[in-house]
Amino acid sequence: MKKRKPTGGWRRWHRWLGLLVAMPVLVLSVTGILLNHVESLDWASEPLPPTLARSYGVPIPEQINGSPVDGHWYAQAGERLFVDGRAVAACSSPFQGAVAVQGLIMAGCGGELLLLQGEQLVERLRPAQGVPAFTRLGVAAGALILETDNRLL
Repeated sequence: MKKRKPTGGWRRWHRWLGLLVAMPVLVLSVTGILLNHVESLDWASEPLPPTLARSYGVPIPEQINGSPVDGHWYAQAGERLFVDGRAVAACSSPFQGAVAVQGLIMAGCGGELLLLQGEQLVERLRPAQGVPAFTRLGVAAGALILETDNRLL
C-alpha cells in the first residue's frame, strides 16, 4: 500500500494554530523575563498606578493626610499611620498632624496622641488618659501645643 501524504489543508491549519498558540507563549515569556529582572531594571521602587492597584485588589484610600517632620513624611491612609511609606501604627481619622518635640514625634490621630521614636510607637495617649479634644497640634518654644475649638493648650 502506498502512504498518503497529508493534504495542504491540514498543513495550513497546523501552521495557523501554531502561530495562534505561539503568541500567548511569547507574551508570557517576555513578561516573565521582565518580572524576573524587576530589581535590575529598578522597577521595584516605582508605585503601581491606582487603577492598576485597584484591579489587583489593593485598597487605595481616597484621601491621604500627612505632615513633613525632620526630613520624614508622616501620613495617615486608611486606618494606618505611615512613616516614609512604611506602616508603623494604627491611626484613626482624622489625622491632626505630626510634630517633633524633645526627640520624639507626636502625631495626632482621631483625638489620640501617638508618641513615636523614629518608626517605633512608644506610647498612645487617649482622651481617657487626659488628652483634651483637639483639632490640630504644633510646637512653640520646644513645647507641644494643642488647638481645641476655642483655645490653645
